[in-house]
Amino acid sequence: MLSCAVPIVMTSYRLSTRTVRPQGVKCKLFRDLVRHHPEVEQWIKDLQRPGALTAALNWYRANVAPEMWHAERWVLPNVQAPTLGIWSSGDAFLTEAQMLRSAACVSGVWRYERLEGASHWMQLDQPERLNSLILSFLVS
Repeated sequence: MLSCAVPIVMTSYRLSTRTVRPQGVKCKLFRDLVRHHPEVEQWIKDLQRPGALTAALNWYRANVAPEMWHAERWVLPNVQAPTLGIWSSGDAFLTEAQMLRSAACVSGVWRYERLEGASHWMQLDQPERLNSLILSFLVS
């Protein structure tokens, strides 16, 4: 199992039956949200395609803690498979402590790696380093 941040962002949203796409101030807010990542203009262009918002939101919907959906807390088993947790030191949205606490949910082998200097979008910032970590984990 791999655990890392993924570059999914929202650039349009639904109001009633009309899709609103970011323009002017909305694009500025989006650019600020992603901290003016060098690829933000391409993201805006790509994510204006039909279905892009649904795909972006589905990532976050799938990653909501179970207790958000149910009043009683679920008791989930620990992960038995070897697990690699990767966190980037420049992540503005997830903390290192969150990643480190993931180890408590793993009964199998836990390996933690910290990527220095990468942002939340580590696979865009340091793809070679990230791929190297993942490949070394998969072959070990």
